[in-house]
Amino acid sequence: MGKSSETATSAGETDIDQALILLISPQQRVVYFLTGHGEPDINGTDTTALSRARSTLESKNYTVKTLNLASENKIPDDAKVIIVAGPMDPLLDQEVVLLKAYLEKGGSLIVLEDPTPFTKFGTNPDPLANYLKTDWGITLENDVVIDLTSQQP
Repeated sequence: MGKSSETATSAGETDIDQALILLISPQQRVVYFLTGHGEPDINGTDTTALSRARSTLESKNYTVKTLNLASENKIPDDAKVIIVAGPMDPLLDQEVVLLKAYLEKGGSLIVLEDPTPFTKFGTNPDPLANYLKTDWGITLENDVVIDLTSQQP
């Protein structure tokens, strides 16, 4: 592609796709998974880990990092996307303020929140859910989806 080239490690579809992605989008894009609230580990190997999501993003030329907003108290300038994936405890008010400012500057946010009965939220308020509802009109419900065709419904 122009003066750039990439070599696929094999003639397989995945390797060719990866080489094309690197040509089309050579710059590194950084994705941060939020930590500090009991989220699944992006490097773990247990059934709740997000290592497959991490490796898939990395194969598409994303750099995947973790971010603990409570301790860092800022969102890095290189953040293309912040992912809040399955927190067991609610985010803090200050973290939501930081996320709101990040979104107002054009940042991207992915929220994957489990129904409250499957978390440790209890009766504690959920500042992130409140923000999504008041500012974006998105209401998180306690709906549960059961896949009866799965070996683990």
